[in-house]
Amino acid sequence: MKNINWYLKKHGNESFSEYPFNEIDALILCQISYLRIDLICKNTHERHYLRDLFKEENAVSLSTAVMSSRKNMIMSKMLSKLTRYDDIYFNNYWNDYSEESYKQFFAVTFFVEDYMFVAYRGTDLSITGWHEDFNMVFLDEIPSQRNAVTYLNEVYKKYERKMYVGGHSKGGNLAIYASMYCDKEAKANIMHIYDFDGPGFYKHEIYESYEYLTIRDRLTTVSARMSIIAILMYHSDDIEFIKSSSVSLLQHEAFNWHIDGNRLKRVSDNCYSSKMIDNITEEFISTTSVDERKRLVDILFYIAKDNPKSSLLDIKRNPIKYFAGMIKRRRLLPHDDLVFYKAESKKIKKCAARVLKASLNDLNFKI
Repeated sequence: MKNINWYLKKHGNESFSEYPFNEIDALILCQISYLRIDLICKNTHERHYLRDLFKEENAVSLSTAVMSSRKNMIMSKMLSKLTRYDDIYFNNYWNDYSEESYKQFFAVTFFVEDYMFVAYRGTDLSITGWHEDFNMVFLDEIPSQRNAVTYLNEVYKKYERKMYVGGHSKGGNLAIYASMYCDKEAKANIMHIYDFDGPGFYKHEIYESYEYLTIRDRLTTVSARMSIIAILMYHSDDIEFIKSSSVSLLQHEAFNWHIDGNRLKRVSDNCYSSKMIDNITEEFISTTSVDERKRLVDILFYIAKDNPKSSLLDIKRNPIKYFAGMIKRRRLLPHDDLVFYKAESKKIKKCAARVLKASLNDLNFKI
């Protein structure tokens, strides 16, 4: 399969003058932003070269407690033996995490030749990070989006260079948001924006706004064909679908995406199940109030969190204990919250049933 690792093997020893910077390089830098850079490079203001970061002895530390840990470790070890990214350096990384305000944010700036690449990290393993993602269904601006705008403005003011902006998953949403709302001077110097399978926005009007229209022609938004993440909430009509070797949520993983030359392999459309989830999500948003969505999200994450520092690793280490705790916390919900939770659960099922019936009718089936 032609994926990130295939690309690195084929072009990993070619300079950017020999094989110009492209969409796959952008994806790789976004993937690097997931790594535990802060464990290796303690000073965010110093210049750190990728050739030093990817020394083989750092591979384990870089991949500790990150999504797709094993695949990231393989990528890190490959990069330690290749030269394409040796002269790229980075600094100004900003790691901002707060359990109290439901914020998980990380951004880093890579310097490639005479331009910059600003990369926003997607959701990490923390339940807090996922809580912030779900808050997108009722908040006009989540804390990470606010940080993303501030970060882009500050980096541009500091270096005044042409730049690319990108991110995977939530990082893709942050890349769009920051590019939309950054200062005029910064926006004018953005060469391109990469949204790799990022979720949309809960207000579809955002895609008709002046801020969005000013960046639309410099934006690439891609999603896996069996998309679940990118079609959550409303998304742009400009979204392009790509081929993945996996199924369901695993299609979200960048290591599973197919590459065609210097870009991701496009397909004509997303699959039927993805369209169903898209329709269900949009109908649920359109039939619930902001207050109802906020209350439901708060209840869901009260049930999901064993403690403030809960992470997906807790589920992996002891799934029986974790899910038993969720069942217990659901039972202990205050009566009013339990009644509301059950009512909203029924509403989601009804939304799904209506969408399924309409879809089957479109296929000339009768139920």
